[in-house]
Amino acid sequence: MFDEDLLRKWLDEGTINHAQAEKMRLDLAEYKKEHRSKKQVIAFSTIGTILIGIGAILFVASNWEKIGNSIKVLLLAGSTIGIHYAGYHIKYENQKYPGLGSALILLSALFFGVSLFLIGQIYNINANNSTLVLIWLIGVFPLIYGYMSTPIAGLCSLLFYLWIGLLYSERTDLENLISMKDLFLISGIAVHFSGILHSLAEKAKHAEKTF
Repeated sequence: MFDEDLLRKWLDEGTINHAQAEKMRLDLAEYKKEHRSKKQVIAFSTIGTILIGIGAILFVASNWEKIGNSIKVLLLAGSTIGIHYAGYHIKYENQKYPGLGSALILLSALFFGVSLFLIGQIYNINANNSTLVLIWLIGVFPLIYGYMSTPIAGLCSLLFYLWIGLLYSERTDLENLISMKDLFLISGIAVHFSGILHSLAEKAKHAEKTF
């Protein structure tokens, strides 16, 4: 987008006249005002959505003993699906605030993990934390490519390292094979090379720098 210095340069060179420069200044001011307004809407909407999500979790937590297990699962699953659909609708169908849509999709990926752990607790599922993190990772990983989402690529990277750490702490037999430092070093090299591989495909380049 052009700025004031560029307008002066064009005026001095005779590329545009004063009337055109004034019209461009007005357009520039209008664009900046609209851009600021959109950023504010995205920021407040994202904060509001996160607060609603936190409210839903706190509601379930505060009424844990009073709510039936089926209702708990429906609330958790419904919140996750609802937030995800809202993000998809805003990003691809409404298209007015794609940034907000991306934020909601990321939030739904976080809710998916929270729901996994809470549902596991509801039904006393005998699963290690590393197993639940792995299911979370596998569940949200396709969103990196389905939505071309760089933030979810970052989330998956963090989940991968979390899974490695939990798996090492849960399986004491691994201590005899490799130290935690070496395991994380190998994991980091693997993630780094996956980033290099992503640079080879045009549709996967958005995740290259994150990995």
